[in-house]
Amino acid sequence: PGRPRRYVEEEEEPEVDPGGNLWVHMLQQQRAMLQQQQEMHHQYQEQQAQAERQHREMMQVLQQQRTEQPPVQPQPNQGVQPQAPRGNPIFREFCRLNPPTFEGQYEPTE
Repeated sequence: PGRPRRYVEEEEEPEVDPGGNLWVHMLQQQRAMLQQQQEMHHQYQEQQAQAERQHREMMQVLQQQRTEQPPVQPQPNQGVQPQAPRGNPIFREFCRLNPPTFEGQYEPTE
């Protein structure tokens, strides 16, 4: 099956200059690869742009949430009072019941 097909291929392309034909083939291959690389680069750029857009939108949402809930400014006349506990109360309780444990010896680096 492999042999006759090869013979047909040779008939389709009349070989005037086998070396020149090879050269043309290599150039076409190179052009195809270049085109493929450009397409991949274009896709990559689009993905980057989309990620940037999503990041900007996320930051806008976070900014809006921040402006909607302004943090309580401590008044100067309060002195040093314990601030209201922050964060998720369930998570705080979990941390209280499961304090972190550390393996090994603490060695301060100087």
